[in-house]
Amino acid sequence: VRMETADVTDHQDGSKRPIVEMWKEFVEKCTPEAEDQQVVMNTKKTARFTVITPSCVRMEFHPEGFFENRPSQVVLHRNRKDQSLKNTSERDDVLEMTTEFLHITYRGSDVFSADNLTFKISCPDGSVISTAFTLNDPLNLMGTARTLDRTDGSANIKPGLISQSGWSILDDSQSLVFLPDGWLEKRKHHDQSRDMYFFGYGQDYIRPLQAFTFLAGKVPMIPKFALGLWWSRFWEYDENSLKSLVTSFSEQGFPLSVLCIDMDWHLCLGWTGYTWNPELFPDPENLMKFLHTFNLKINLNLHPAGGCASSEKVYDEFSKFMNDGKEEISEKSVEKSEKNSEENSTEKSTENSVKIQKPTIPFDCSDRKFMEGYFKYLHHPHEDMGVDFWWIDWQHGTKSRIGVDPLFWLNHLHYLDSGNSGNSGKRPLILSRFSGYGNHRYQIGFSGDTSVTWNSLKLQPYFTATAANVCFPLWSHDIGGFWHGQNDPELYARWFQFGVFSPILRLHSMKNEFEERRPWMFDDLTTRVCKEAFNLRFKLKNYIYSCLYNCHVISLPLILPLYYFHKEKWAYRCHDSYYFGNQLIVAPHVTQSDFNLKNSRTVTWLPKMKEGFWMGFFDNSFYVDGWQAIYGDMFDILAYTKT
Repeated sequence: VRMETADVTDHQDGSKRPIVEMWKEFVEKCTPEAEDQQVVMNTKKTARFTVITPSCVRMEFHPEGFFENRPSQVVLHRNRKDQSLKNTSERDDVLEMTTEFLHITYRGSDVFSADNLTFKISCPDGSVISTAFTLNDPLNLMGTARTLDRTDGSANIKPGLISQSGWSILDDSQSLVFLPDGWLEKRKHHDQSRDMYFFGYGQDYIRPLQAFTFLAGKVPMIPKFALGLWWSRFWEYDENSLKSLVTSFSEQGFPLSVLCIDMDWHLCLGWTGYTWNPELFPDPENLMKFLHTFNLKINLNLHPAGGCASSEKVYDEFSKFMNDGKEEISEKSVEKSEKNSEENSTEKSTENSVKIQKPTIPFDCSDRKFMEGYFKYLHHPHEDMGVDFWWIDWQHGTKSRIGVDPLFWLNHLHYLDSGNSGNSGKRPLILSRFSGYGNHRYQIGFSGDTSVTWNSLKLQPYFTATAANVCFPLWSHDIGGFWHGQNDPELYARWFQFGVFSPILRLHSMKNEFEERRPWMFDDLTTRVCKEAFNLRFKLKNYIYSCLYNCHVISLPLILPLYYFHKEKWAYRCHDSYYFGNQLIVAPHVTQSDFNLKNSRTVTWLPKMKEGFWMGFFDNSFYVDGWQAIYGDMFDILAYTKT
C-alpha cells in the first residue's frame, strides 16, 4: 500500500492557515470547464452535451442558453484531455453523437423528455440496450440514506447510480455552484433548466462509479487508526471516569484507537456548547495528554445549531470578531438570533443548561464571516489542546439562507479544516451523517441512532453494501445499537462480529445504565467471542487498508453487493451477504439462535466459479455454489474465500 499524506500547508512553524485560504484553494484545484472537443451543442443553443467518458455524458438544457461551467456541490471536474467523442451530426433538428459505448439522439430544442432524447448503449458482451429519457427506473438497485435515526429494520433508502436497467441518471440541476473564493451561490435558474449526467454501463457496475468519482472527486484515504476500535457513549463522564474507562479497555485486551466524547463534555445551551464543563473536566488539556499516552485519538461531539451563547468563554472574542472590533453584537444579530431559534431549533434543554445574559450569536452556515469565526474561536482552541477530529451531529433540517443543506456545508467546511493542521501532514477526517451525492469526499459516515433489535442488525449488511451504489464506502454504525431494545448478550456479540467486517468498529449506546457496551461486562462466553472477533479485526487491518486504497484509486468500495461480480438472479436477492474487499464473501449471523439447537441459522448463496471452490475462511471446509443453510455457534463467523 502506497502511503500518502495530505499537502495541507506551507507554514513551517506548524501554525494553521487561515481557513478562507483553504476554501479558495479547494475551488482552485477543481477542473470544471470541459475542453471544446468534449462539447456538442444544438443549433438553437438550448441544449449542450459534454462527453465525460465513453459511458458518461453531461446533458444540459436552458431555454435561454445559460450553461454552467463552474464546479457544483456534487461535480468538481469535467475536463478530460482524451477524445471520447467519436462522431457528431445535426440534421433537420436531430442531433446525434456517439462514443465507444453510447449513441445519443436529441430531437428538436425542447426540455428533455422521453419523446426527444434517446440512448443506445453498446455493452462489452455485444448486446445493445435502448432507452428513452426518464427519471423513473423501477430496476434501480438503490443507494443509501441520510440517517438510520429511529429506524428498526427499514430505512428510507434513495436511488443510486447502479441499476439492472444498465443505465442511470444523476440530476445535478438543483445543486449550488462554487464561487472562486470557495463559497456557494445559487445558479441562474429557470423552471425548465436541467443539468444531468447519463451513465450507460450495461452490467459493468464499476464503470459508473469510476465516472462518478472522476466527476465528483476520489474517495479519500482515511488514517489507519480509524480501522481500530472506537468507543462512544452518550454518558456524563468526568475526568476520572474517562481515565478509568480507557485504562480498563487496555487492561481487558480491547485497546481503543478512538475515543468519542459525546455532548456532555461541554456546558449546554440546548444541545450546543463549546466550553468544557468545569465540574466534570477541570483540566481538559491535561486529560487529553493522558488519553494520548494510550495511543488513541480524541473525537468530540458537536451540535452546532444553537450558535454561540453568551456563557461561552470565547463569546466576547467571537462577538467582537463578528462586529468588526465592536464590543457588543448588533441589534440586527439579536433579531437574527431570535428568528433562527424560533425557526430551526428542535433541541431540548439539558440539566446543565446555562442562563443567557447576552444575545446568542446565531448559527448561520450561509455567513462567511460567521463560519470563519466558527472555526477560529469555537474549534481551533480545542484542537490546540488535543482534540484530533470532530463528530458533526447535525439534526436540524436542510434549509439555509443561500439554499445549501447545512449538513452538506458543515461536512465540506469541517473536512477542509480537518486537514488544516500545521505542517504535520495529517489526513482530514470527520464523523458525520450522509448529505447526498458528493458526500463520499467527507468520510466517515455516522449512520445514526438505531434501535437495539435483531431487525436493526439484519438491515445493516444490506444498507452498508448498497451504499457502494453512491460510492459511499465508510459507514460507521452504532455497534450494539443505540436505544429502545433489550440488553441481549447474543445480539451484542453478533453485532460486534458484524462490526469486525464493517468499515468502522464503533461501540455506542444511549444514556442508560442498562445499555452496556463494554465487552467484558457481559457473561464469559460473550466476552470471549468479542475478544476473538477483536483480535481478528487487528489481523485484518492491513487487508482492509489495502482495499480502501483500491477504493481511493479505482473506485472499488470495500463492501460490495454480490451482483457487482455475479449477474445470476440470486445475486440480486441475497441481501445479507456481501463482498468484503475482493477476496472475501461475508454472511454475518443476524438472527437469534434457536433455543433448542443453541445455534444461529443463516441462509446464504455462493456464486458459481469457473475454476476452484469456495473455502470457509475459518474452518477450511470446501463449499459448493448455490443456496445453503449454515448453522453456527456463537464463535462462528461465516466468511468464504476463493481457492
